Amino acid sequence: ALPILDLLKLSGFSRESLTANNAAIPIAYYLHQRDVSDAFLDSTSKAGERADIIRWLTRTLLKQGVWGSGPDTLLTRLRAAIDRELPNEGFPTAALDAEFAGLGKTLNFDDAEIDGLLELSYGARGTFATLAILYPGLDFAKEFHEDHIWPKSLFTRRRLEDAGVSTDQVEAYISRVNALPNLQLLE
Repeated sequence: ALPILDLLKLSGFSRESLTANNAAIPIAYYLHQRDVSDAFLDSTSKAGERADIIRWLTRTLLKQGVWGSGPDTLLTRLRAAIDRELPNEGFPTAALDAEFAGLGKTLNFDDAEIDGLLELSYGARGTFATLAILYPGLDFAKEFHEDHIWPKSLFTRRRLEDAGVSTDQVEAYISRVNALPNLQLLE
């Protein structure tokens, strides 16, 4: 049996957080070509490989536009890269990244893109995946959801001023209540 769905689930991905289904195809192909069994999910010797797979998947999901155009060409190139790398051990992250780059779709993030991730808001596409990166130790065999660190109910003009926030800062606080820095994953 191919453990792709179990691997995604154990890593916290669901229908809602897997924002590009095509992103799972190279992973499924890789696992199939490696003929991995369900033991892959529990093997301590494969923990690093599982982490590499999930890091790669997460980067492709967070990077805007990499799955949006030309998916057939991209998937064909990714499959060929996996086939070339099969004799080597481990998930071929560098080879896959090179195929994205060859199509002008770098998986590297510049400062502006990182700032953009910090602007993600509650319930937005990519928020769950970004939080999953920030909370790598969570047991995603359990179900998690996005929640506020500081409750929304505290972000009213009166409560903020009573808490000592200066009047000229209140609007900034209120506008950021649903932003990524005030979000966490809770079971």
